[in-house]
Amino acid sequence: MKRLKTGVVNTLSFVKLSTFTVNSFDVTLDKVVGNGSLTITNLTDLNDLDSCKDFIRINIDLISNEIEGGEYELTITNQGSSYTYLTEVQSYNVNQTGSGIYESTVIFAERPIPPVVPPIYKSSLQDRMDFFEGETCLDDALLELRNTTIG
Repeated sequence: MKRLKTGVVNTLSFVKLSTFTVNSFDVTLDKVVGNGSLTITNLTDLNDLDSCKDFIRINIDLISNEIEGGEYELTITNQGSSYTYLTEVQSYNVNQTGSGIYESTVIFAERPIPPVVPPIYKSSLQDRMDFFEGETCLDDALLELRNTTIG
């Protein structure tokens, strides 16, 4: 999902496809719920379609082009080929005061380390059963083999 903010010039990047041979892109934003649309034409890649770059970067000016916040389908068109992305247009600012909520609420706990099961060197599984003393890590198939000789 792409994200744009109202009231600023947003730079979006897209994977550069081999079909992008002309440095002229049209961007259309169509609101998913409700009415609203914006089309900006003749946008250019900031890297001038540099063959050494894997991405194109396009500036989308939402200062001089007004649009309300919400969820949009962003369609980028180049030489008749169109590609659509789901996009969120944010019309709000997040102001975080203080040290932040994550400092005291996220707890990292160590995962318990499973017991090390030694390899079976003895000739019978029954000889090794004493080691597990009530452990539930042996499944039924292994318990059926307790009288089977290994090795």
